[in-house]
Amino acid sequence: MRPRDNKKEILILEATIDLVIKNGLHSLSMSKIAEKTKLSAATIYIYYDNKEDLIEKTYLFVKKSLSEYLKKGISKEQKTEDMVKQFIKNVFDYAKDHLNYLLFIEVCSLNPDIKHEHPDLKYVFEVFENAIKRKDLKNMEAYELMLYCYIPIVQLAKDFQRNPNIDTEARFENICILTWDAIKN
Repeated sequence: MRPRDNKKEILILEATIDLVIKNGLHSLSMSKIAEKTKLSAATIYIYYDNKEDLIEKTYLFVKKSLSEYLKKGISKEQKTEDMVKQFIKNVFDYAKDHLNYLLFIEVCSLNPDIKHEHPDLKYVFEVFENAIKRKDLKNMEAYELMLYCYIPIVQLAKDFQRNPNIDTEARFENICILTWDAIKN
């Protein structure tokens, strides 16, 4: 058995993300990934058992990357408004650097065969849940409140990618204000 090469594995993951975004999950194939990466299909099978394994592991890789980023600067000791704004900022900063990852998550979110669990976001969920218990945030599921923070910012990042001349700073501030007003108790 040939040894694993981390650079090749990342190359495969990035190609998978790109192909899924452009063509969807169903048109993904190991041969297309091999062609895009200029690796042999046999090399790809060193890392992944099949297409489903590749998609699942790519999804987990992306979710872990996002989760690590979303936790930055968030603590249970923060004022809730500051925590929410930091969460929104983290989403935006991540989206600017990794919009393809977020688009990949969007495509995968439509697939019922993918496990949509969020174990790496446990800490952020707890922070939101504590704010709900303190009655700082509306009495809703933490996941719903987090989505309300997340979706408009991802859309802003998409808009910025299409048109880098838009005033993202002003729109970011407006989204923060609107989001906070909508989810605070």
